[in-house]
Amino acid sequence: MTTVLKAVEKLGYDLSEEDGAKVWEAFQKIATRKDVISSKELDTIVASSAMQVPATYILTSYHITASNTASSMAQMKLEKNGQSLEGVALGDGPVDAAFLALENILGCHYELDDFQVRAVTEGREAMGETVIKLRSNGKLYSGRGTSTDIIGSSIQAYISAINKIVYEEA
Repeated sequence: MTTVLKAVEKLGYDLSEEDGAKVWEAFQKIATRKDVISSKELDTIVASSAMQVPATYILTSYHITASNTASSMAQMKLEKNGQSLEGVALGDGPVDAAFLALENILGCHYELDDFQVRAVTEGREAMGETVIKLRSNGKLYSGRGTSTDIIGSSIQAYISAINKIVYEEA
């Protein structure tokens, strides 16, 4: 257990004892099926099993436009405590525009430390999983999103990480 938690710490996470136990339990389940677990897989384990918090922000809707001739635009709607919040932004691409629109709603910027997208299933309608790491006050927070829409899974992952930051810093 100590070796796994040290590896998690090397990835930049500072887990509570309870979250460490959740990560160890999830790690053991995967270790029974695999001989080697990579650091990216360990990262996914942390994102999916540790630091799960109640949602402060809930995605209501989003509208994204993208092209190769103009800036991408994102319009995001979130709900917080029953109140509707909206933000709009232009970005270098659809994901950048979405993250900037979310930052407009939140009123603050978080450092994007890592952004990973991978296929979970195969085929044209494959599920994609996005894992995002945001840094706030020197601490790393991860979020995960899964969808057949890569933009949607990226937004879900970002909001998941934001909810963890808001919960811990409140």
